[in-house]
Amino acid sequence: MSNHTNHGNVYLNKDGYLQFTSGKHRGKLYHRYIYEKFVGPVPDDCVVHHIDGDKLNNDILNLEVMSFEEHSRLHRNEALDKGDSR
Repeated sequence: MSNHTNHGNVYLNKDGYLQFTSGKHRGKLYHRYIYEKFVGPVPDDCVVHHIDGDKLNNDILNLEVMSFEEHSRLHRNEALDKGDSR
Protein backbone atom coordinates (compact mmCIF):
# COMPACT_ATOMS: atom_id res chain seq x y z
CA MET A 1 0.00 0.00 0.00
CA SER A 2 1.36 3.40 -0.95
CA ASN A 3 -0.59 6.53 -0.24
CA HIS A 4 -0.35 10.30 -0.18
CA THR A 5 -1.36 12.26 2.89
CA ASN A 6 -1.52 16.01 3.43
CA HIS A 7 1.91 15.58 5.02
CA GLY A 8 3.64 13.57 2.25
CA ASN A 9 3.89 10.08 0.79
CA VAL A 10 3.56 7.12 3.13
CA TYR A 11 3.48 3.34 2.81
CA LEU A 12 2.27 0.53 5.03
CA ASN A 13 5.40 -1.00 6.60
CA LYS A 14 5.87 -4.66 7.55
CA ASP A 15 4.57 -3.99 11.08
CA GLY A 16 1.31 -2.45 9.82
CA TYR A 17 2.19 1.22 10.49
CA LEU A 18 2.18 4.06 7.98
CA GLN A 19 5.70 5.36 7.37
CA PHE A 20 7.03 8.23 5.25
CA THR A 21 8.72 7.19 1.99
CA SER A 22 10.60 10.38 1.13
CA GLY A 23 11.37 13.97 2.02
CA LYS A 24 12.58 15.35 5.33
CA HIS A 25 10.40 12.86 7.25
CA ARG A 26 11.61 9.80 5.31
CA GLY A 27 11.53 6.72 7.53
CA LYS A 28 9.49 8.41 10.30
CA LEU A 29 6.35 6.68 11.50
CA TYR A 30 3.28 8.69 10.55
CA HIS A 31 1.56 8.42 13.95
CA ARG A 32 4.70 9.69 15.67
CA TYR A 33 4.83 12.63 13.25
CA ILE A 34 1.17 13.48 13.97
CA TYR A 35 1.72 13.34 17.73
CA GLU A 36 4.81 15.59 17.52
CA LYS A 37 3.03 18.03 15.22
CA PHE A 38 0.13 18.55 17.63
CA VAL A 39 1.65 17.90 21.06
CA GLY A 40 5.43 18.18 20.85
CA PRO A 41 8.53 15.98 21.05
CA VAL A 42 8.29 12.41 22.29
CA PRO A 43 10.79 11.64 25.07
CA ASP A 44 13.58 9.25 24.02
CA ASP A 45 12.39 6.49 26.36
CA CYS A 46 8.79 6.60 25.10
CA VAL A 47 6.60 5.43 22.23
CA VAL A 48 3.40 6.76 20.69
CA HIS A 49 0.59 4.26 21.31
CA HIS A 50 -2.69 3.85 19.39
CA ILE A 51 -5.33 3.86 22.16
CA ASP A 52 -7.91 1.86 20.17
CA GLY A 53 -5.32 -0.60 18.83
CA ASP A 54 -5.96 0.43 15.20
CA LYS A 55 -2.53 1.20 13.72
CA LEU A 56 -4.16 3.17 10.91
CA ASN A 57 -6.25 5.43 13.17
CA ASN A 58 -3.81 8.30 13.48
CA ASP A 59 -6.28 10.83 14.86
CA ILE A 60 -4.51 12.86 17.55
CA LEU A 61 -7.25 11.87 20.03
CA ASN A 62 -6.27 8.21 19.49
CA LEU A 63 -2.58 8.73 20.26
CA GLU A 64 -0.84 8.77 23.62
CA VAL A 65 2.75 8.62 24.81
CA MET A 66 3.89 5.91 27.17
CA SER A 67 7.22 4.46 28.24
CA PHE A 68 8.66 1.47 26.36
CA GLU A 69 8.22 -0.57 29.54
CA GLU A 70 4.57 0.42 30.00
CA HIS A 71 3.85 -0.23 26.32
CA SER A 72 5.47 -3.68 26.42
CA ARG A 73 3.55 -4.58 29.57
CA LEU A 74 0.25 -3.43 28.01
CA HIS A 75 0.70 -5.54 24.89
CA ARG A 76 2.03 -8.53 26.85
CA ASN A 77 -1.11 -8.43 29.02
CA GLU A 78 -3.32 -8.13 25.92
CA ALA A 79 -1.63 -11.21 24.43
CA LEU A 80 -2.14 -13.15 27.66
CA ASP A 81 -5.81 -12.14 27.74
CA LYS A 82 -6.18 -13.58 24.22
CA GLY A 83 -4.52 -16.84 25.27
CA ASP A 84 -1.23 -16.18 23.48
CA SER A 85 1.63 -17.39 25.70
CA ARG A 86 4.37 -15.36 23.98
